Amino acid sequence: MTRDLQQAEDYPSIIDISFEKGKFYPIHIRFTTNIKKIGQEKALIIKDPLTIVETLNKLGGQHGVGRIDIVENRFIGIKSRGLYETPAGTILHVAHFDLEVYALDKEVLRMKRYLQEKMADFVYNGFWFSPEASYARTCLELSQELVTGTVTLQVFKGNVTILARKSASSLYNIDLVSMDVAGGFSPEDSTGFINIHAIRLKEYARFVSNNN
Repeated sequence: MTRDLQQAEDYPSIIDISFEKGKFYPIHIRFTTNIKKIGQEKALIIKDPLTIVETLNKLGGQHGVGRIDIVENRFIGIKSRGLYETPAGTILHVAHFDLEVYALDKEVLRMKRYLQEKMADFVYNGFWFSPEASYARTCLELSQELVTGTVTLQVFKGNVTILARKSASSLYNIDLVSMDVAGGFSPEDSTGFINIHAIRLKEYARFVSNNN
């Protein structure tokens, strides 16, 4: 399914992938032989989920995307080597994660990443119908309420590169983080925060010094 990089295509493909509450829907694929001519490419719009996966598998495979060779841990504790090919899964995962970082609160994103790893374990180990898996699914679905938007990426020579993203529900606020806009975040606000967190470190340094 996945070509070796030596046989991968010599031109990039640009893909717009849209998500609504975490679920992908119509994708817009642009085929180009010159990255400087974006907007002049042949375009293909796909709406059916199965066709999206089949198309991304073929396209990603042509660009050498999605092949991994890993040593993994089985449920009973032994290690095994696996060679997997998931071009479509790789492309969708990269796009989805980029949009999550853009849209989700930091702590929600951290909890979601923890739960998705646990959910992967439940599926791998055959615990799909367990109460803990049901709980994890509910939390994961809730985490996707704001994951709506479009990610533009490029697939080329084994790489999936994010080019742009947009979302009406993003928490990103350029005025808040800008160094040029008055009224945004001030570095002076960090003084008390730093002093509070320094108490623990100063006490640890005192302890180490006294015991050496």
